[in-house]
Amino acid sequence: MNMTQFNIQGASQFHWSQLIQNSNITGCARSIWVTNEMNESQLFGQLDPHQKKATLKFENPTRRHQWILARVCENQLKKEFLSQEPCLTSVSHSENALLAVGLLLESNSLCISKTLDSVLGIGVDLEKFNRTLSPAVQDRVISVRERALKTSLSALEFWVIKEACYKANPLNQGTTISQYQLLAFDSADCEGEVGYFQNGIESPKKDITFRYRIFSQDQWVVAFAVALCCCNQK
Repeated sequence: MNMTQFNIQGASQFHWSQLIQNSNITGCARSIWVTNEMNESQLFGQLDPHQKKATLKFENPTRRHQWILARVCENQLKKEFLSQEPCLTSVSHSENALLAVGLLLESNSLCISKTLDSVLGIGVDLEKFNRTLSPAVQDRVISVRERALKTSLSALEFWVIKEACYKANPLNQGTTISQYQLLAFDSADCEGEVGYFQNGIESPKKDITFRYRIFSQDQWVVAFAVALCCCNQK
């Protein structure tokens, strides 16, 4: 499968080192534009045996096709990284587009020292710029605390940032995007920090934090996020 270079202005020059203070990393962003010419049987042939078995759980053909395409993208990214580990990947769908991103960390960079952060996961979210969120969804996505930040971000941009952070969290099962709340936003670089708030707790968890960068252009809004955990090794 051909993977075309991601071409949203600014986002195509994004590098994970902009969010992770660590020189021992490489990363890439790629996009695939889905067309009717993509034959699912051909895509299926590019899955590994475990992935092929997992396709049986999908009853909705559209969801199955998207899942297969995402796994093919992830496989291709790992192949580009020569199957080196640890290799982190994330994908996002929006209408007829799919964006796959990858990050390769050298084995000694997961825990450089007790003062540096380790990378737990990466996330990406892609949405059409003209997507509208209902008032009820906006109230769920933007908290009272976040409204007090008085950022220039739209409700959709809040959504995209939080979706990317949700995907970056390897322990996201059972969480909702409303539990991911912006702690800071730098309007000059369109980046900031997100905290994870457990239900009923008024302060974010201290053992995990998220860094993000967001890009908006005529047609698309995309956010990249990393989940970081302080090593605190003695």
